Amino acid sequence: MAKASISIITIFLLSLSVTACVSSGGWRQQGVSAHDTNSDISECKYQAALNQIPTNQQQELITNCMQSKGYRYN
Repeated sequence: MAKASISIITIFLLSLSVTACVSSGGWRQQGVSAHDTNSDISECKYQAALNQIPTNQQQELITNCMQSKGYRYN
């Protein structure tokens, strides 16, 4: 009985954490799937690394790249 309770609690906590990840903020563009969004983020990160941008400036470049593609961060 105790193992079943632990399993139920574990499943419940995992489902809560997944829900929190899904509902948290991120890059959004109306009509664009999560898969395409991830591809665009990866492309922007690749471009920042390829251009040998200093690490402390990469986030700004990634932000500008995503905004130029029509995304907004929520």
